[in-house]
Amino acid sequence: MFNSKWAHRGLPILLIWIAAPMPLWIMVILMLII
Repeated sequence: MFNSKWAHRGLPILLIWIAAPMPLWIMVILMLII
């Protein structure tokens, strides 16, 4: 089993990695739709 403290620290980093390129994802989706 992996350390729960590591998971608590790793989760926000993972969320930032997903949330950071959000405007880029939206632009790509809009370009595909239009």
